[in-house]
Amino acid sequence: MNKLRQIILASVLVVFTSLSLSAQAANLIAIIASDTLDDAIGQSVKLDFDHMRKEMQNVAKYTGLTLKEVLMQGRSTNPQQFLQQLNGVKANSDDVIVFFFGGHGYRTKSKGSSPWPNLVFSQQDKGLEYEYVIYQLMEKHPRFLMTIADVCNSFVGEKSAPPVVATRSLRAVPSEDKIRANYQHLFLEEEGMINITSAQVGEYASGSDNEGGAFTFAFIKSLRDETKSASKISWKTVLDKAKAKVTNDSIKYSHSKDDIQHPYYEMNVKND
Repeated sequence: MNKLRQIILASVLVVFTSLSLSAQAANLIAIIASDTLDDAIGQSVKLDFDHMRKEMQNVAKYTGLTLKEVLMQGRSTNPQQFLQQLNGVKANSDDVIVFFFGGHGYRTKSKGSSPWPNLVFSQQDKGLEYEYVIYQLMEKHPRFLMTIADVCNSFVGEKSAPPVVATRSLRAVPSEDKIRANYQHLFLEEEGMINITSAQVGEYASGSDNEGGAFTFAFIKSLRDETKSASKISWKTVLDKAKAKVTNDSIKYSHSKDDIQHPYYEMNVKND
């Protein structure tokens, strides 16, 4: 088990205990970054950016959390501004932080057993360890933290890998009250941390110009479907359904077993 996973499993909930759940005093800090200038996937990740931003506005609407956006797309999605924005995030102990990155990703053999990819900033062809982002946001000590990297997790050679800039080794129409209660359960009553990557070690992450990243689309669809329909909502159900959709779709449309995509997440929260 790698060091990050040990930290998550052994100690992360300590910083989230005995906290007030007053929505009026709490913020939803949405950090959304997409590499929209990339020639190959720019249109797809632009859709991801728009979809995630809209969904965070939806979360704020139904929970009463005060939305604070940290948005990066186009030329602002470069490693210098990204790290500056990340380091500048201020959070209180009752706040919720949601981080999303849409773009390219990769890994090298030297990452060893870590399940997390490196994020790519294509304008400068530089990389950043996803673990670094997770650690940085953990140290803000929010009540609830969710990070999502909708990127490939496939191997590239050490010599050809981008240099790393920073490291740290519909059914019946649902009532508005029901939707609100489910969003509040997920974002106000939850404590702990969830970290997600859209593909397991060695895999590519798929997407399209019509729907954006396959995982981002599936995650938002699952979140919206569950908040409308679930009698007892949980993050595990939301994520498992998103994961199943991505995997099943990739099997359906794949030309070989190498095209199959398995999203991966680690979760240590109070209510699941």
